[in-house]
Amino acid sequence: MTTRKPLLHVPRLLLLLCAGVIFLLPMTVQANEFPPDWTPPETLTVSANEDVFADVAPWCPSTGAVCRVNRNWTVEEIQQQLGPKQTTAWRDGDTLNFAYKGRVDDVFLSGSISTMLVPVGNSDYWVVSLQIKELHRAVLTYAIYEVRGNLGTYVRDSAGIWRGPRSPEPPEIAVPLDGHVVTNYIYSPALDEMRLVTTYLPPNYARNKAYPVIYMPTGQAVDWFAMAAEPLIKKGAIPPLLIIGAHSAPFESTRARPLEEYILGLNPEAYEAHEQFFTEELRRWAELGWGASAEPADRVLFGFSNGAVFAGNTGVRKPDLYGHIVAFSAPQRPQVTARSRIEADYYLLAGTLETVIYPETQRAHFTLLLLGVNSSFTQRVGGHDSLMWQAEFPNVLRWWFDKD
Repeated sequence: MTTRKPLLHVPRLLLLLCAGVIFLLPMTVQANEFPPDWTPPETLTVSANEDVFADVAPWCPSTGAVCRVNRNWTVEEIQQQLGPKQTTAWRDGDTLNFAYKGRVDDVFLSGSISTMLVPVGNSDYWVVSLQIKELHRAVLTYAIYEVRGNLGTYVRDSAGIWRGPRSPEPPEIAVPLDGHVVTNYIYSPALDEMRLVTTYLPPNYARNKAYPVIYMPTGQAVDWFAMAAEPLIKKGAIPPLLIIGAHSAPFESTRARPLEEYILGLNPEAYEAHEQFFTEELRRWAELGWGASAEPADRVLFGFSNGAVFAGNTGVRKPDLYGHIVAFSAPQRPQVTARSRIEADYYLLAGTLETVIYPETQRAHFTLLLLGVNSSFTQRVGGHDSLMWQAEFPNVLRWWFDKD
């Protein structure tokens, strides 16, 4: 039997994985449940490459946030855990276990942690045991896929959220929104094409006012973060604000346009055209059309995953435009030199289970501090998924307005 493993560890492939993450995971979660209209994608491609873990071993090193351990499970023990179900998850001390029953080539665990399950002997039972540092504080999403060849098919009712007993409370979410979400096509001379832009307008929006504004390079996620912002607005904890996001370019058969636009150095011409669109054309459109403030202190540039790479580098390349840069789970740190002039404050977030991204974010934080930047680094026991990002978003808003 050939074990197929997920795409990780190779930087370009990690960027590709990050590019698709918002289509895989839920964005609005309360009370340990997914929203009723959300289901994981029916299929995904699982390609042969290095796993995030070393070979299965009976122990874990003292360092590291997660490792896979061999618990020598018996068929009878897995049967007892599964009962009549096809999949299950359970905690045993500092170890989180996932099990599946079925005859397939491989079984893939997707979500906050991506790895393969292993068969129990020659049976149709599969299991993986993950020792997780500070599991009691973890919030994890998961879904299980049956793999035949390199095609993973979602196992019905296998998706869930695991919350440790001392994990942070989920944020209050506004569903439905009292504000409005508007999507427009605008023409970009720099890109020479129409680009979708989504705007969140707070309750009691008035065109004759100037509003603090959050700009996002992944505009298809605007409403998800607006749901976390609106309760604070309605309580008066923060002032009314706009969230304006330009949608990612579509992937093409011969090129990954979102990566070229977000990642500095892949395609300089594409990057600079998108940068011109986002920092100049979109900004002027927002100020003239929706009343976005023209003051840098009233502007936040917020990105997650590859969008966070774009946000981090824009704070370096355009130091006078944005007062605050927020970068969640960026696969690459900002490209800086000792002579870089950075005026913005930085708010960085990474999950301890993002085995490549977490240390990269640490290095970014210390580099910014050495340059004299006011940088804040927050960590959560979680993986590369939108559940963590949405939960941290209200803290970003409090940080922004408490500073001002």
